[in-house]
Amino acid sequence: MKMRAFPRSIKNRFFGSSPSNTLQGRNTKKSRPSFFFGLLCLVPYAILTTSAGTPDAAGAISSSSASYDGNALMLTGQVALDHGLGKMRAEEAILQKQDTGKEFPFSTISLKKTIQIELQDHARLRCNHADLDFSMLRGKLLSSEKEKVIYTDRLNLGHQENSLRLMSDVIDLTFEKMGHSDRRSDFFVQEITATGSVVIDYAQSLTLHAGKALYKKGSDNALRAYPTDAFTTCDIQRGDDHILAEMVEIDVNRHILFLKNPKGLFFSSALPHLQKGEIRFESERLMWDYPQNTLNLLGKTHVEETSFGTLDVDKELTLIQRDEGDSKTIASILTSGRSELKFQAPNRDGFQRIICHGKILLDHENMHAIFESPAKGTKVAKEDQLYYEEGQIAVYADRGVIDYALQDQRLHPSSISLKGNIRILTHNAAQAPRFGLADWVTYSPTTRTFILGAHPGSRVLFWDGKENLRIRAQEIHLTQDENHQTGSVKGIGNVQFSFTADEEALLQKVFNLTKPVSSYVQSQ
Repeated sequence: MKMRAFPRSIKNRFFGSSPSNTLQGRNTKKSRPSFFFGLLCLVPYAILTTSAGTPDAAGAISSSSASYDGNALMLTGQVALDHGLGKMRAEEAILQKQDTGKEFPFSTISLKKTIQIELQDHARLRCNHADLDFSMLRGKLLSSEKEKVIYTDRLNLGHQENSLRLMSDVIDLTFEKMGHSDRRSDFFVQEITATGSVVIDYAQSLTLHAGKALYKKGSDNALRAYPTDAFTTCDIQRGDDHILAEMVEIDVNRHILFLKNPKGLFFSSALPHLQKGEIRFESERLMWDYPQNTLNLLGKTHVEETSFGTLDVDKELTLIQRDEGDSKTIASILTSGRSELKFQAPNRDGFQRIICHGKILLDHENMHAIFESPAKGTKVAKEDQLYYEEGQIAVYADRGVIDYALQDQRLHPSSISLKGNIRILTHNAAQAPRFGLADWVTYSPTTRTFILGAHPGSRVLFWDGKENLRIRAQEIHLTQDENHQTGSVKGIGNVQFSFTADEEALLQKVFNLTKPVSSYVQSQ
């Protein structure tokens, strides 16, 4: 059907001939609107303009048919409204006249069926029913049985343009009104509250399920999601990855996610050519820098990683991923504060563990781990030293490195190196005491051998209370048997089987012995 428009003289009788001549002026008499809308009902396709003189300007209305009862304008069939909020499309619309107003003479708009709204900021809304109140600056959108209310916003992630899509049974809107010098007003969505089976699609790769979501537009652009009740959680999925949390906040401007009490599972291989591994974690808080593939786990954190073992951290753990095609790999894991790493050697029972009070770097790409103790000046306090435990042997050191090797498509420790003010001892009080001092230690998990070494001009000191053995040498090799007992002790380089008085006193001081080593051994 061919589109027809009212003559300017008719339009002016209701809307006025200029933006200043609206319902507030002399053209607000009831007879003129009634006359105008009486004619409107006879037109099969109506186009009205409320502010400017062309149908494309803000405030234009069109539909297949229309009727007016003196207070409400009822439109049906291909309804299109160009409003200060944006461009609206629907099958039905009811526009309630306002007593006072400016360029648009309707205070409320009710839309029904296949509603689409393109907002001023290019975000989009789709729903089945919408009630918009521009005097109260509020709106309510309802879903149908087949489709949820959908709000779609644009995202800029680096050089890529993605979207944020918010879906729910009900969405409540809060508007902000902005007037202009030409007496035209624009309306912007300031706050979006979604309730009832909320689903959020973020950047075409992450899906969040929640009971309620609150999206505050503006400079902050913060989206917060909450569970339905105290017995449920928010649910995040990214491919096979899965995270549960008590609350999720998305900083839409910086593309950073904040999670409260997260608990989740990542499927991520340690190296690109390895089979897919798992990372299970739980923490007090999680800050997820989405574009940088960086996850900061804050507070008390527990991580189980198939290649490196388990990590318990008191302060902070940072996990960095790399994109490898359609999958993710772990580039590195960094911890700060007190951290405890437990791992198992290949084909062995029992666990080894390392406690570090400074920083741990698990470098997957270079297949090694680095441990650093916090230093006060140039020295590390005894209570801040790195602690390593394997079998019946414990070692204190200032720093350490674990090298890894591939075995059965898994990473396993191949060598452990500890350096700086080495103290070695038996950690089980039920076992006979053994004490040793060295500058460095290496341990081979396959041979179960500790090699204690000293710098040139120094000597390794080792005392075995069970065998009544004192030995000093450039190197001392300690090998444990399958039961984690000391199988053999071997000295290399200028070996001597006695200590000087100064060495006896040094051992007594370092290990806080209550009496000299010689008298302690004789009393056993």
